[in-house]
Amino acid sequence: MASLEAILSTPVSWASHKTDPDVAAFLDDLQANILKGHGRHFTANLFLGFDGMAPDAVASLLRALSGYVTSALQQLLTNRSSAGPKIDGGPVRCLFLSASGYRALGGLAKMPDDTALQEGMRSRGASLGDAPETEWGEGPWRPGGRAPDAMLLLADSSFDRVTGDLEEIERWINGTGARVLGVDRGRAQFRTFAPANGPEGVEHFGYVDGRSQPLFLVEDIKKEKPAGPEPKWNFAFNPAQFIVPDPNGKGRHSAGSYFVYRKLGQNVRGFKARERELAEALSLTGDDAERAGAMAVGRFEDGTPVALSATETGAKPVNDFNYAVDPDGLRCPFHAHIRKTNPRGDIVRQFSAADSAERNPIMARRGIPFGDHERLFDEAEGAEPESDVGLIFMAYMASISDQFEFTQKSWANEPKFVRGFKPGDQPAGIDPVIGQNADPATHEQTWLDGWIGGAAPSKFAFAHFVKLLGGEYFFAPSRSFLQNLGR
Repeated sequence: MASLEAILSTPVSWASHKTDPDVAAFLDDLQANILKGHGRHFTANLFLGFDGMAPDAVASLLRALSGYVTSALQQLLTNRSSAGPKIDGGPVRCLFLSASGYRALGGLAKMPDDTALQEGMRSRGASLGDAPETEWGEGPWRPGGRAPDAMLLLADSSFDRVTGDLEEIERWINGTGARVLGVDRGRAQFRTFAPANGPEGVEHFGYVDGRSQPLFLVEDIKKEKPAGPEPKWNFAFNPAQFIVPDPNGKGRHSAGSYFVYRKLGQNVRGFKARERELAEALSLTGDDAERAGAMAVGRFEDGTPVALSATETGAKPVNDFNYAVDPDGLRCPFHAHIRKTNPRGDIVRQFSAADSAERNPIMARRGIPFGDHERLFDEAEGAEPESDVGLIFMAYMASISDQFEFTQKSWANEPKFVRGFKPGDQPAGIDPVIGQNADPATHEQTWLDGWIGGAAPSKFAFAHFVKLLGGEYFFAPSRSFLQNLGR
């Protein structure tokens, strides 16, 4: 009989649930969306407060909601049965508890032991460079509002289906004593860069997003693995980097995951204007001007890595690459967003560190854009949205402090990462997309277009077009914990 530790120590073959009762028990008790993104194009995130409720009443509420929660096994089975690129395997529903949610249960549940979860995102925001709560958004994140005790994630293939699910659950919750604090809606956005490749998921700046994901299902790894030699970047990870034992689970294989939720507003108009200004500063004109944005993000809008190509290729976004082809950051700057947050060998080259030093912080990201409408990305210059659009960043991990907070503080916000710590090194600068640093001097990066022979470096500030509008740390508990609460 395999232990939970053994199951999490190597990629999981979900198809083995048919013959392996331990894998079947693990998948049936684990919530959906952790092992693999749910793939639905519309979501609603419903935030709850348990004000004034007794622990038994909270337990009764969560126990009742457990019947709505989708298991990993159910998700994978329905995904397999759905046809076409748009997954229509029915709704996916997930339930999360914050530290205050666990406290509301009194002695009925143990608090997960992650210190960041216990303290909450608001109390740790200053160290992350976050905007103060007084500058947050509306709904569940209105200034002066309370932090949520729980969140329900509802996902489905259409806006109307999610709305119907949301309204039904809200009506039921209104009679339980819990309070609905607000709702965030998610809507996937797509662009077609090459008709033969079909639509690609993008974020509101217009760039392909979510391509460089860690994979920890055997079936996904086999599908992604290129033919021929070993991949240049190993996308296979062990589930233990994202999944941990649930201290309240009722089975031998009960597991959950720490979950970071951040609503990030995007000033698209400001970002695109700054791209054009950077292109002018680097004397890039015509099609070459697109390279300015690619140097900030690390990929062209169609997903082509700027380390590999001076222009968009129109090919499917490649994931099998590393920065050995550009070790000095001449084509893709060290400060580029995807290089900052996934160095692909830079830490090994720069510091002679073990490969684990740059792989261990990687999270299983499950974000989705927000905004009321489907965008065509054809706005005239200066007519792009400045507000009311953005990204709902969601990610699963085994440690909030060692993964999310480390990535934000020590990589994205650190001007000396990945280059700048050694004597004589020019600091890379902060991440132009998600970097947050109160020191204005860190907002200026050094830009050099290595695709042009003899190009000279230029100083140029590119920062702060993404702003935190709200968020919290949660834990995604096992289904058996929810089903048996208070019994």
